[in-house]
Amino acid sequence: MEDALTRSLGLDTGAARAVAAGVYPHFAAALVEFLRLSRLPLAAQEACVRYDVELVDRLTGLIRERGALFVTGHIGLWELTGAWLAWRGWSRKAIARSFANPLIDAWVRRLREGFGQEIRNRNGGLLFALRALRRGEGFGMVTDRDGGASGVPVPFFGQMASTIPTAADLALASGVPIIVLALLREGPLRYRAVITEPFEPDPKAPDPAVERLRLLAEMNRRFEDLIRLAPEQWIWSHRRWQTAEKWAAESVTG
Repeated sequence: MEDALTRSLGLDTGAARAVAAGVYPHFAAALVEFLRLSRLPLAAQEACVRYDVELVDRLTGLIRERGALFVTGHIGLWELTGAWLAWRGWSRKAIARSFANPLIDAWVRRLREGFGQEIRNRNGGLLFALRALRRGEGFGMVTDRDGGASGVPVPFFGQMASTIPTAADLALASGVPIIVLALLREGPLRYRAVITEPFEPDPKAPDPAVERLRLLAEMNRRFEDLIRLAPEQWIWSHRRWQTAEKWAAESVTG
């Protein structure tokens, strides 16, 4: 983890160690608070999140007119991000990874649905997403993990990383804008919604493959900006670059 922090953020050893030491305590606190929030009335839940009112009002008009694809990562309290989108009326639908344990999966699904979300797993989830986007609805997803062998190599913090291409593919197929956002923790039960400006596919792009790469590169760049705001709130233990490192090793030995 410390090596990734040093390479990505240019931190010295001491600073990287300090950030790394804050990662697990942050997520432990965020998990406890998410469970506490699930028991609070809606008004109290909403009061825990501050945001730029002018920006939200402006984006609400765009979203109501065209819909949007909301993309977040494992930063801050991402589970609350989906709930906040539902509270705003921006997006109630999302794709989420299923847990291997069916009991845990069912429990987490109940929590998410209790916040007003409609969740689908990856089986059939892409068609579900595309239909919603083409109807002008909002849709949410988390796409900052290593994309594995089926991912697309795209720069992330100056290093190539296998990137999940789903957000770009859905945007290209539906024509909707992409909005990258996160809810960053500021203190006990206090969060700030950080919302980046929308960006969208160019319908006149001559080469869809190049346009796909452009969208993914822009998405990763915005993730970088969010992570820099609170580096201890991102899961550096994800081993984000492991597939790209494997590709690089294979290219040398092959």
